[in-house]
Amino acid sequence: MKIQISRKLSWIICGLGWMMAIISIFFLPDMIPIHFSDGVPGNYSSKFSIFLWPLIQMIIIFFGENRKMLPSQLEKLLSETQYNWSIFGIVLFVFLIELLIVYVVFAVA
Repeated sequence: MKIQISRKLSWIICGLGWMMAIISIFFLPDMIPIHFSDGVPGNYSSKFSIFLWPLIQMIIIFFGENRKMLPSQLEKLLSETQYNWSIFGIVLFVFLIELLIVYVVFAVA
């Protein structure tokens, strides 16, 4: 079975998320913002929570591999290609959240 480009891109984005987390861990302060309200950080967490985002990406990809978990109506609604691109979109969105957090930490510091 040929792997679609959207699946490959999902794994590439996930790999970039892991690389960004590993590299940025050395430069992040001990506490990083994890919740924003009107652009102002409202809650902080340990810098090791940056690894949560690539972990979420991996969970999305692993559960996204099994299309049988979807309700039958949704499974009939989306083609295989549409489903794979939707998984890619979710993984990309999580990556952008991680990127935003790292950017805000370095912009404020």
